[in-house]
Amino acid sequence: MSKRVLSSSSSSSPTSYYSDSSPVPKPCSVKKKIKVCQKINPPATKEEMEAILEELKKLQQGQEKLNKGQNELKQALHGIENVRKKLDVIDSRLAQLDRISREKNLIIYGLVEEDNEDFMKTTELVEKFFRDTYGVLQDIVDVADRLGRSSKNQNPRPIRVKFRRLYDKRMVMKEKKETR
Repeated sequence: MSKRVLSSSSSSSPTSYYSDSSPVPKPCSVKKKIKVCQKINPPATKEEMEAILEELKKLQQGQEKLNKGQNELKQALHGIENVRKKLDVIDSRLAQLDRISREKNLIIYGLVEEDNEDFMKTTELVEKFFRDTYGVLQDIVDVADRLGRSSKNQNPRPIRVKFRRLYDKRMVMKEKKETR
């Protein structure tokens, strides 16, 4: 490795900053370092200083835009979090309503299935079954429909009965227990 030597006008001997022979650099004053730096890099001209100031202004404006964007992003994230909380409330309410709606349902197995049976015929069949079997008056069934796909060589499909009121379902269930 070669020696790097910088000389100063005030001293006749060269000052060694990096040397293979000396492990620790020789101490020198700050004034000497400034003089050496000024010789290597002369002071900036007025035009250069103005250019640097312009660049700093542009950087500050960019930083302000970034800060503004960051604040807008934080507000958007806060809004998203509020929407997420509202969505969670809506989801739980929907699950509750679904559960309440399903409480009024009953599945019936084994009722004979006719060809080309639609939900109106199925509803009439179920109401007739309740009237004949349990003595329940009509107009308690909201809708009744068959579950699954129709096939000719299998057992009749189950029927999902949706009652108008939960009370109607409970009345049918009570009648069923009493007729056993």
